[in-house]
Amino acid sequence: MISKSWNFPRSGADLRALAPIGDRLVIDGGRAVLRSRRASVAATLLMGLLAAGLPAGAWAQSGQGAQSAQSAQSPQSAQSPQSAQTAQSPPPSSTLVAQAGAGTQTEAGDQAQTTDQGTGLQEVVVTATRRSEQEQNVPMSISVITPQQMQQNEIKTFDDFAVEVPNLSFNYSQGGSVNDRGVAIRGIEGPNTTAFYLDDLPMDLSLDPRVVDLDHIEVLEGPQGTLYGARSMGGTIREITTAPDLTKFSGVADAQGMKADGGNVGYETYLTLNIPIVTDSLAVRLTPYRGEDPGWITREWPVPGYAAGVASDLEPKWWNTTTYECNCTPGEQQDTAEQQYEGLNLQALWKPSANLAIRPKFLYQKLDSNGLPLGNYSANNTTNYMHFDIPEGIWDRWMFYGGTIDYTTPIGTITSATSGLDRHNRDTEDASEFTSSSYTTPLLASPIDVIGNEQDITEEIRFASSWKGPLQATAGYYYERSEQWSAFNQYIAGFADAPTLFGISYGTNNTAELWSPTNTWEKAYYGQLIYHITPKWSVTWGERYSWDIYETSGKLWGAIAYPTISYADSTYNLASTENDHILTPRYVLQYQPDPNLNLYADAAKGFRPGGGQVPPGLNLCAADYAADHLTPSELSHFGPD
Repeated sequence: MISKSWNFPRSGADLRALAPIGDRLVIDGGRAVLRSRRASVAATLLMGLLAAGLPAGAWAQSGQGAQSAQSAQSPQSAQSPQSAQTAQSPPPSSTLVAQAGAGTQTEAGDQAQTTDQGTGLQEVVVTATRRSEQEQNVPMSISVITPQQMQQNEIKTFDDFAVEVPNLSFNYSQGGSVNDRGVAIRGIEGPNTTAFYLDDLPMDLSLDPRVVDLDHIEVLEGPQGTLYGARSMGGTIREITTAPDLTKFSGVADAQGMKADGGNVGYETYLTLNIPIVTDSLAVRLTPYRGEDPGWITREWPVPGYAAGVASDLEPKWWNTTTYECNCTPGEQQDTAEQQYEGLNLQALWKPSANLAIRPKFLYQKLDSNGLPLGNYSANNTTNYMHFDIPEGIWDRWMFYGGTIDYTTPIGTITSATSGLDRHNRDTEDASEFTSSSYTTPLLASPIDVIGNEQDITEEIRFASSWKGPLQATAGYYYERSEQWSAFNQYIAGFADAPTLFGISYGTNNTAELWSPTNTWEKAYYGQLIYHITPKWSVTWGERYSWDIYETSGKLWGAIAYPTISYADSTYNLASTENDHILTPRYVLQYQPDPNLNLYADAAKGFRPGGGQVPPGLNLCAADYAADHLTPSELSHFGPD
């Protein structure tokens, strides 16, 4: 990759003439910079739009031509993300200045990083404790990913930055759908064990907003029970967005192309604009983006070869995983697992007075995929050998909205954080092998279709003190209401008449049908005290009381229950209620003999809420139930951890 910088004249026409030579444009304080990756039509269009739409002053010359800059690096810059990094480093929209001859690149904003004059160590300010503190002073294990790391490592999604964090692992255990990502921090795994936040607003961990226009990412390792509550048993992930700048217009346009080895091509484009509307009072920051991750998996299925005229030609044999034998002509769909996405990040900052800041935000994202990112039989296989031509894929649409209000008083800051989520998604998969194995029938074309819907509302009010004295306090109230439903349908033509290993006639083609509406509520009160015994010693004591309620009234129909009871009466009522009262403390003893050494002992507790689950049908597991002296109703709910 080669990076160059230019100072442009005022004329937008001159800029448009240069657009084809590169595909990254940054405007900041009068300088415009192109970053050359690969010429693209999308890049040209983005630059042309910018050139045509921005005021002439944005193109004013600055300086004496192309400049060179050295990145302000510390000896720790090559260490893991939990090493000390940049302090309040500028967002990726700051001006890019590079050494054109060497082909290296830096952010000009790197020079503005705060450094310790005595040690040369770079500092990073985090808000993990709901206060702005230098990372090296925070008494917890925390990893920070900076904008420079995001750019250098091409971090675009959760999967991209998760591999950069020590002690964090993830998987897709249920087929790669939009709702099944499992995340573990320090080995604590399972649903609802890792919390996810956008700034101060909790988000569903499976949303996966694209990583654009972030100030940094914080990963808090270990239970965070007092300040973050439920779902923080293993830790908490926080994406911190770049705040709107009230004083200066800036913008960045980026377009890049890619080619998957063995797959097709893809692209990504985005445009970030920071627009002060009223200087020092009101500004808006927006980032529309669009792209396509290339497909790289081939899906194959047997098309019987009747010309041979023998019975074996009609029988696919994909289960021979050594040779993938098929006495037939295969059908093929190339480049599946392709993902097309687009979205918008929009936020504003309004400061009507010196002690009041209002910061609303709105995010929208949609995703369409023509297949699952999984290969059959082995991890290194990029061909899915299927028995039938059943296209797979997912689509996901969501809107996330809310914001924060900060009111500063002489003794501390009062914060209100409100958020809402509206989400709809669908997952289509081929379950032919699973159905045949479960019901002991021959292979039949068995598509499954899962539709999901979710609406969430959260509200948190807290106070963080800043009075004089050795004792500081944080206290707050949290409320969450979530309404979800999912619909699962598996209708298999010919299933009713299919022979089975046990000679059972299921009597219906409706193999399984599930309707599962769920309502959850959570309320919490929390408080945390920090007492500085001496300038070097401090203790922290925090408690959080949480009360959550889980209610579901799901129903299950189909052959999954039949023939234990007649199909007409085969409705399972899966109603379940769980009510939890949890106390999660946190205790810390901290000793800082000097600014560069932080020793602490931290003991904390986290929890994940209880909930309901769909028990296996009587037809599949009746004997197992009887052997364990259980009924389906006894398997329909579980308590908190």
